[in-house]
Amino acid sequence: MAPANMHEWAVNAIWQLLQDTPEKLLNPKYHKVFPSLDAVQTLMTQAGVQFAPDLLATVQSSTPPKVSFFEGLPSMASGGTDYGDYELVLKKLGYPDIVYNGSATAKKQGMAKRSGNYEKKENLPKHVEEALDQGYRITSKGLFCWAPRPKTGMMFRTRALFKALEAVFSLVFWTLKLRDTDYGMPDLCPWLIDDIDYEGACSHVCSTEGIQGEEDDLSPAERVQWHLDADARRKAMQKISDARQDPEKRRRRAQRTAAKALALKRFKCHPCNQIFPAAGKQREHDLTTKHKDKVNGVTRKPAKDPYDTAWRAKNIASKKYFCRPCDKAFDSQSKLDRHLGGATCKRKTPGYIDVEPAQAPLARAASKDGGRAARRRAQNIAAKRYFCRPCDKVCDEQTKLDRHKKTDICKQKTAAYKDVRKVEGPVAALFGIDWLAGRKYFRASLV
Repeated sequence: MAPANMHEWAVNAIWQLLQDTPEKLLNPKYHKVFPSLDAVQTLMTQAGVQFAPDLLATVQSSTPPKVSFFEGLPSMASGGTDYGDYELVLKKLGYPDIVYNGSATAKKQGMAKRSGNYEKKENLPKHVEEALDQGYRITSKGLFCWAPRPKTGMMFRTRALFKALEAVFSLVFWTLKLRDTDYGMPDLCPWLIDDIDYEGACSHVCSTEGIQGEEDDLSPAERVQWHLDADARRKAMQKISDARQDPEKRRRRAQRTAAKALALKRFKCHPCNQIFPAAGKQREHDLTTKHKDKVNGVTRKPAKDPYDTAWRAKNIASKKYFCRPCDKAFDSQSKLDRHLGGATCKRKTPGYIDVEPAQAPLARAASKDGGRAARRRAQNIAAKRYFCRPCDKVCDEQTKLDRHKKTDICKQKTAAYKDVRKVEGPVAALFGIDWLAGRKYFRASLV
């Protein structure tokens, strides 16, 4: 017997969904909220659910609806803070139209918050975000059904009701992405899927998703106990899961999950253009001042320490860090050292220009207040502290000497130097010659 109105049709469809869906694909909380068909009917009446005009005629029609039907539904913008199930129509010239459906049950703002997410392009469904990246535009946001925002004591059950209706509408209108699988769900679509002329954007049926806000309908004392029980259940389940899994395997799985989330841009902050490996990381980012300023368009200048500013000004005025050849003062030792070691240092005095390149640090250190780092490097060169004997090269720092020893030229000279030493060293010892001091004399005598 055909249902007399849309309420009766929706109640029967929800009950069929709950009865025919495998347990592994159904959140067990649905059985708690809807223990019987009468419970579904009662909650539908108490919530005050209203359906779009002509919706019953469409689901009972012998032909699937066109995209124009979804575009003619009541606008989501009129929903305000109500709860509801909505649909999106996405279009791109020369490509098939796309339809997506979902539910909007935010605690305080209802549909207004979900509609704002699409305007700001935040927390978008996976395939909707992909379509937008490919050049699609959201041309319509309509409502299948809606109800006033529930009062305390009804929020959780009303959310469960709209979640169940969302699953029903996604199966009836087949707004699912794939067409070669039934997703393990009951057959609620009254038409052949191949006859539907639009594509879906839902990645799965929402019957497996969690239902948030179970604690919203509890008193303060009951809410505290609920959180304690939930934590205890979570820890017990985690302990069982840890005992069954190898820690190394769990770590690799977590890495694969994070890599996949990054590749698919699953957790993306569009205002900041940042991608995160997990939802928790994105939530932490959303709480930062930098993200909030970006969203609100606030530009902050870095705060300056008055004491630091005065200290730097005093250094410049007193020429504490001063390059005499360039007649230039700096506010810190690091900036002076950077200037002395760079190409911007103008060598203006004749004595500074005439020195050999290896002695340039000595000349700079000789100038008044030439800098501790420059003087230290000059002393290292004068004492040949970092000396490469095979190449007869002096470096002013250990890091530069290490870099030099890694070059091919140094390696070749070092190998030849060792071969010569193996031959000349013992012969020189027979004649009582200091090999290191008289190496050149000894080699010349052999010639």
